[in-house]
Amino acid sequence: MRKIVLKTMPDFDYKSLLRSIIATPGPRDGGMALDQVRKAVKILDRLEAADGHLLLEEADWQFMKTRVEGASYTLADKRIVEFADDVIQAPEVNVAEATALPEAAQG
Repeated sequence: MRKIVLKTMPDFDYKSLLRSIIATPGPRDGGMALDQVRKAVKILDRLEAADGHLLLEEADWQFMKTRVEGASYTLADKRIVEFADDVIQAPEVNVAEATALPEAAQG
């Protein structure tokens, strides 16, 4: 599994940006095939349920990573670079760590 911390900054929210990137095909994509729609919906459901961090199976993280790398951004901003790096370099966590994350996030 991969863990992405859903950071919130003034005028910049990881959850909202991920929602937009996953739900909308890129300008070069011209649309999404049904299997991509299924993957996107699965990730969007997990994203909506996420509170503070998002845990994704490797295949789902790969899909998200590809979408983040291929997205077109409308401005040059350090927060976008940080966001992309956080998604692309999301750390692997094992199942035991994943179940312990809520307590760890509070400390």
